[in-house]
Amino acid sequence: MKNRKTIWAVVAVILVAAAVSYWLMQRPVPRMSAAIDSMNGSHYALDLPSTMNPASFNDNASLQYADPSGELYVMVIDESKEKIASFGLDYDLDTYMKIALRKLDSTGLYRTTTRALGNFKALQTEVKAKFKGQGMTYQLTAIESETSFYQVLIWTLDSRYETNKAEMERILASFRETKTAQNGGEKKPDSLK
Repeated sequence: MKNRKTIWAVVAVILVAAAVSYWLMQRPVPRMSAAIDSMNGSHYALDLPSTMNPASFNDNASLQYADPSGELYVMVIDESKEKIASFGLDYDLDTYMKIALRKLDSTGLYRTTTRALGNFKALQTEVKAKFKGQGMTYQLTAIESETSFYQVLIWTLDSRYETNKAEMERILASFRETKTAQNGGEKKPDSLK
């Protein structure tokens, strides 16, 4: 009789733990809006999981966030079309994407797809690469607005890709240009200029 009660107690604990785990996985992750007033003249925002914190990956990026525990990272590089033209260059979205891909990885064996992203034209590709011996999946999206080009780079470990895939899409889908950054926005620190 005592063994039976013990078994039922263990089963009850397992069921409660499974229910709590399921509930935690199903509830929405709290979000924050990262609004940027870029030194390149762009004003844009992304909605990010509140587990992300400011990071520093690239001196040219105007937005950089990381969630090391979830192995999820995001970075945005924005460039003014006016500035590009001042160098005598004439980019379209396809050319801009090719240049962004070349900077990310030199093999150039990628299938780029056109995608709708609000009112913006966008091209997207996935890049599989190794970083410090670990397999990574990078999702690169080049976006063209009336005045700017954007590279939105979101990446994770290969082993976490399926877990993070939906969140990566939520982050990208939240991209929007703003008149000015919200809540005072974020400005690139002088040390990163």
